[in-house]
Amino acid sequence: MKQKQRFLFRGISFIQRGLITFCLLSSGAAIHAQEVVSTAGSHGETTSGSLSWTVGEPVVETITNGTKTLTQGFQQSKLTVTAINDLKVSGIELSVYPNPTNSFLSIEVKTDKQRDLLLSLFDINGKLILQKKMIENKQTIKMQNYKPATYILKVTEGNKEIRTYQIVKH
Repeated sequence: MKQKQRFLFRGISFIQRGLITFCLLSSGAAIHAQEVVSTAGSHGETTSGSLSWTVGEPVVETITNGTKTLTQGFQQSKLTVTAINDLKVSGIELSVYPNPTNSFLSIEVKTDKQRDLLLSLFDINGKLILQKKMIENKQTIKMQNYKPATYILKVTEGNKEIRTYQIVKH
C-alpha cells in the first residue's frame, strides 16, 4: 500500500507551489513611506508653508563633488538660497580677513566719522564667546585658543546690525 502523501498543495504543480509561496511570503513585505527613528520630532503645515524637525541626529555631513551633493541625515533641505541682501550702512566700509584663518582675524573699518562699533563672536550654536568694542579703525581677534570650526562675527552699532560674517577657523 502506498503511503499517503501529506501535502498542503495536493494536485498543484511545482511551479504553482513556488508562485503561491512567493506571493504569501512577499505579502508581508509592504512598501512603507520614509520613516525616521529619532528621540523627538514633529511636522506642521500651514497655508504659507511647512516645518519638519528632528532631535537626536548623531551624524550629519554634506559632501560636494562638482555638481553632485550627498547629504547625510534625517532632514534633507529643499531650501535654495538664490540671493543675499547686504545691509548698506552709509559712511562705513568693513573688511574682515583672513578668512579662513588659523591664528588671528583682522577687522578694519573705513568710516567718515567715529563709530561706536561692537564685535560679537559666536560659535555655530549661537553661544557668545567673545565681545569686543572697536576702539581703533583696525582690531585683531586672536583665534589660536578656539578650536577649528565655523564661527559667526556680528558687527553692530547700538541696536543696529551692520554686518554678519561667517568665519572659518582651521
